[in-house]
Amino acid sequence: MWAALRRVGLALERPLVRHATKKTGGTSDSKTSNAKYLGIKIYGDQLAKAGAIIMRQRGARYRPGENVGIGRDFTLHALVEGFVEFERRRRPKPRIYIHVRPGTKEEHRERVAARVAERKTPARMGVWLKTQFGLFADR
Repeated sequence: MWAALRRVGLALERPLVRHATKKTGGTSDSKTSNAKYLGIKIYGDQLAKAGAIIMRQRGARYRPGENVGIGRDFTLHALVEGFVEFERRRRPKPRIYIHVRPGTKEEHRERVAARVAERKTPARMGVWLKTQFGLFADR
C-alpha cells in the first residue's frame, strides 16, 4: 500500500511503530505475605476458657475489660473461664470493651434475659415503636 502511494506521487511518511523485543511475562517468584487471621475468635455470649484468644487485632481497637488480658500484639485473651460480653461506651470517648463474666450457664442466661428485657423497655423505644405497641393514647 505504501509503495502504491509512492508511485502515485503521494509521499506519505510511514508511521513508526515499535514492536516488543521480548514477550510479556509475569514475575517469576510471587512474594505474597502470609494471612494474619485477624478478627473475633469468640463472639458475645459464648463460653471462653481461661487463656483462650478472644480477638486478634492491629492496634487497640477493642479494649480489654473485666477478666480480659491484652498481649503485646494487642491480642485479647480470657484470664478466667466465663462468657464473653461486648460493651460499647460512648463517653468520654467511644470505645468497645470486651469482658469475660465468670459464672454458670444459668447465671449467664439470667444476665442475657435481663439485657433483653432492658432493651424492650418503653423508655428505650422510639415513637414509632411505642405507637405500634399502643403505648400512646389515640388521637
